[in-house]
Amino acid sequence: MGYGTTIVKYGHPIFSFETESSWKHLEEALNLLVSVSNVKLLSSNMFDGIESEYPNRFIDIISRVFQKVSELYAEVPLHILFPLCQSWPSLTILDTETEFWSCRPIDPPPDAFPQLREVKSSLEVIRRVVAGRSIRTIIHTGPSCGILDDERPNDFNILKATLKGCTTLRKAVVQCHASREDESAALLPEFAHGNLREFKLFIAIDQSPHTLRLTPSLVLQGLPPGAPIHFPQLELLVIYLLHDTFASLQRVDVNDNAIANALSAYLASEVHPTLRQVVVGLRGMDYSWGVRFVATRTGNHWDVQIPE
Repeated sequence: MGYGTTIVKYGHPIFSFETESSWKHLEEALNLLVSVSNVKLLSSNMFDGIESEYPNRFIDIISRVFQKVSELYAEVPLHILFPLCQSWPSLTILDTETEFWSCRPIDPPPDAFPQLREVKSSLEVIRRVVAGRSIRTIIHTGPSCGILDDERPNDFNILKATLKGCTTLRKAVVQCHASREDESAALLPEFAHGNLREFKLFIAIDQSPHTLRLTPSLVLQGLPPGAPIHFPQLELLVIYLLHDTFASLQRVDVNDNAIANALSAYLASEVHPTLRQVVVGLRGMDYSWGVRFVATRTGNHWDVQIPE
């Protein structure tokens, strides 16, 4: 196979091998693949609850056979994931949206992942990988964090500190939740960062929206006055409010002009040298489309559109 081949494991038959010759044949087959740069390790529901446990022999084979992997998507626990990543110093993108928690928590050594630039994962992985590395993109896939979270009160501060401590960061996506409107308004300034160019903030609303009347106050609750100034290099800001009732929104439910005018007036009042586009939207909790407002700056004027 040629350059850019992706290796994907489907199901469990590959792991039913019982003999040394079977593993040898697998290694010989994988050696025929040329310049593999993208590897995916997918879980399967065919392992009866132990789908995350890849055989050590298989991990050993792919770590030796594939020498220049730059992108890895893996659904494996940390005690398997980190040693595997360390065998590929060429790794630049790590995508592991798995919710598997390691039974043997470990931290990678300081010299691991020297070329890693993008991490897409849960806080459990992000907090262990980002510190001390030249990460440019952090995509937080959840679980969402909240300032007033009673179940996991430290997660929000850990996530905030991790992003702020990464001075090379240029793009970030964060999953949060809020139990009331004033909590939504407090979230954006908490992630103040001097080098971010793109920031996307998803806020899951825990309480029921007020009668679901789409007032400017409801739509813009994630944009408190003065918030953009905390991001002096920001070019793109995206804020989505998530609630199940937003999934069924229709244009007829929206007071287009009032909300668009409020967003335009808000942005015109914020003096910001680099901000060029702001997106504010409402979506269902499953990220199904609701309504979004896209504000684009031309000179000192902000034009607000509502895409279909």
